[in-house]
Amino acid sequence: RTVFIPSGHITLEGELYEHPKPTTAIGVILTHPHSLLGGNLHNNVVSHLFQTLAATGIFKSLLRFNFRGVGKSTGSPSWTGSYEREDVISAVNFLLTSESPPQSVLLVGFC
Repeated sequence: RTVFIPSGHITLEGELYEHPKPTTAIGVILTHPHSLLGGNLHNNVVSHLFQTLAATGIFKSLLRFNFRGVGKSTGSPSWTGSYEREDVISAVNFLLTSESPPQSVLLVGFC
């Protein structure tokens, strides 16, 4: 389902999947390649991981999101990643404060 994640004074667009009967209490956050180089939550690698991890039934929740300035996320991207770090922290906080939060979060993304 589509979700909107507050990150300071902006909002991030995301997609959240919650498995009805997961085998673990782990949540996963998937991040996309650099925004200014065309990265978004529909990146082929991110999409494949999202679909594959959802199908395993292992993880309690999966979240992928657009960094600031991408898709329906507000704000502007940076070349240095300084604001994008805040976006990741906001995504973690969003997942951990959801109605059915995971006990831990695994971050998966690009360097």
